[in-house]
Amino acid sequence: MSNNESVCSSGDSVNYYWRFCSTSNHIGETVINATEKLRKNGYTISGVLQGDFEAQIEYLLELAEMGALKPIDHIKRIHRAKPLDLYEIRWDDLKVFRTEKASGLYSQAKVRLRLYMVEEGDNWVVGLYLHEKRVIKDNSGETNRLQDVEIDAAVKLCEDCSDENWRVKELETHRLREQRHPRGIR
Repeated sequence: MSNNESVCSSGDSVNYYWRFCSTSNHIGETVINATEKLRKNGYTISGVLQGDFEAQIEYLLELAEMGALKPIDHIKRIHRAKPLDLYEIRWDDLKVFRTEKASGLYSQAKVRLRLYMVEEGDNWVVGLYLHEKRVIKDNSGETNRLQDVEIDAAVKLCEDCSDENWRVKELETHRLREQRHPRGIR
């Protein structure tokens, strides 16, 4: 969509595709990637927290597919990425474990996760890039700089792969089907 509202908050159903999906389970593979990303950042996600973590990721992606994300709370346009229609899905209180360096004991922590995705006005979106949003206490400038680095990486990925449907096999099929049977004429 060309305005500030994503199709994921339009009330219409949306097809979500994960750019790195090697199966047809786009939400499931996004959850796996999110878990791996945070583990690489040194967090532990296991036991009850893992189930809760996965459920929270799945929940917002399922809301996205229903077109039911709440603007600002769940989804926000990335104005820095214009002219691309790039949006971020936002998770702000994902619970994970952090290992205390001195004692080796676990303590619970909350992290913020961002998923950047592209849309072109049709009833589909492609999840491109996931990252942990790092918040630097008392330094919003550095927090913004770190976020801008991640946004720039998502923009580059989006631009580099757009001619190939972001390498999402199902998207080409979806686009052909939409051309033959436009929404509302099926």
